Amino acid sequence: MILQRLIEYADAGENSTPTMYMPRPVRWAIVLDMEGNFKGFVEMKGDPNKKKDRGKIFLLPHLERTVGIVAKLLSDNGEYVLGIMSDDPKETPEKREKRKEKVKIRHKTFIERVEDCYAKSRDPYVLPILKFIQNINVDKLSIPETMDGKDEITFRIDDPDGNSVFPVNRKTVQSYWRNIGTEGEKKGEEQNLYSCIFCGELKSCMETHPIKIKNIPGGQTSGMAIISANALAFESYGLKGSLIAPTCAECAEKYAKTLNELIASPKNTMTTGKLRYIFWTSSPTGFSPISFLDKPDVGEVKRLIGSFRSGQAGDLEIDEEAFYACSVSASGGRVAFRDWIETTIGNVRKNLTKWFQLQSLVDPYGKEGEPMGIYPLSASLYRESKDIIANVPKSLIASAIKGINIPLDLLFLAVKRNHAEQSITRPRAVLIKMALISNFGNHGKEDYMNQLEPEEINPAYLCGRLLAELEALQKVALPGIKATLVDRFFGTASSAPASVFGRLMRGAQSHLSKLRKEKPRVYGAIQKRLEEIQSKLTAFPKTLSLENQGLFSLGYYHQRAKNRAEIEAYIKERENSETEVESEDN
Repeated sequence: MILQRLIEYADAGENSTPTMYMPRPVRWAIVLDMEGNFKGFVEMKGDPNKKKDRGKIFLLPHLERTVGIVAKLLSDNGEYVLGIMSDDPKETPEKREKRKEKVKIRHKTFIERVEDCYAKSRDPYVLPILKFIQNINVDKLSIPETMDGKDEITFRIDDPDGNSVFPVNRKTVQSYWRNIGTEGEKKGEEQNLYSCIFCGELKSCMETHPIKIKNIPGGQTSGMAIISANALAFESYGLKGSLIAPTCAECAEKYAKTLNELIASPKNTMTTGKLRYIFWTSSPTGFSPISFLDKPDVGEVKRLIGSFRSGQAGDLEIDEEAFYACSVSASGGRVAFRDWIETTIGNVRKNLTKWFQLQSLVDPYGKEGEPMGIYPLSASLYRESKDIIANVPKSLIASAIKGINIPLDLLFLAVKRNHAEQSITRPRAVLIKMALISNFGNHGKEDYMNQLEPEEINPAYLCGRLLAELEALQKVALPGIKATLVDRFFGTASSAPASVFGRLMRGAQSHLSKLRKEKPRVYGAIQKRLEEIQSKLTAFPKTLSLENQGLFSLGYYHQRAKNRAEIEAYIKERENSETEVESEDN
């Protein structure tokens, strides 16, 4: 289904690349006249912002080259085009001599490829190249010192009319290269004639697909296959290699090119941990969820939520447009599809609205919190971001796009991380809130748990609030303290409150006595909050379930945010009062 949708997307595209052509950087161009006379080398400059300049990007004839010697057409590395070798100071004389023989064979195959191209295409711009390489004398070319045998080299022809032509772009050359693939199909017709699983036509199908998928997190830099069988365990009905899922050359090229193009587009792909997500629509619409999932903008999120609240979700025709998303990761030498989503843009917008509404939670200082992307939510569950497993961002993106509940295993990871760090961060608090509300309801309130819930009587939530107050008391009574009671008891208090809160309450009495003498106003405020919380608690629970451990964390987070907000408001009020007094004195 996924590859079929990619092929459909390729068929709907207006600017598809020529068959058997792929973008590739070219470092050098050999300039010739129409008689094949050498006029010089031109260095092709690429992106100046990249650390290593590999050259200017061209659409060039492509084929997969493994260990065999096979020449590409009119553009290849220096070993094939000129027969020059790259330097390797660690190479022994014996190995260099063997490699030298291979380079001669590579150059010969390149000449034979050009000869065949001219014989079949009769393109006048290919003839000068053929004349040049048939009579080449590398020693007389004054090869640039910076040129290497691994550099990509192509040809430029300057004709009498003042035109500079790159023959690789000629229609006749592209047609010849496409026919090369067709001839390859015909040679294997008797052995590999099957109905292609994508187009359904009876064609010669490929044992190895022509284009590999690149830029997969953790994957091979040379690219990886999607359909392949390199061991007996993966074969079926006696079919080997890529024939386990018979695919014709045209369809194999279409899905691979499309997937590589989508991966290369920042508008269509995002990476989180070991997963790469790719998004596209059945036709261009300008809509992409990446800006919401990667680094959501506060204004865009508010407009999205506001449009649904006002009933103005957007253009209905666009909302009915098909939307697709898949996630990929590396699995050995293959590309593994981890998830597949097929829906409409309208559903995606609706689910994203719900996603950000669930995220609504005050920041640590009691102010309106900003929306969060997939990465900070995922990273909050681990000590280091490199430890993020693929299932975490996969579950979060599925929840955002498909509107499904946050899995409870993510709630478990968040609670576990709280225990390990003896604290709670806003990203984890957001994730805990999302998991609790999506799985256990919102108690009839749209903004439930967005901030402190003073009427909430759940013992776990109250215990979390109480721990925050006891911590605040300790900090005021013992200024400069480095390790608070939370640094020692958060894990135990949030899982087995009865085993620790009695001790904490007894320890708080000395702090209260000190404050009553030294800071009576502060004492009064803290004592009032302690009494308010304890009045709702009949007993400390012996143990807390996973859900209640999440509520404990939110209670602690909410109470701390509320206290900070009140302190900031008090300080601001004092500053304003002092300013007014100074103004009156002046």
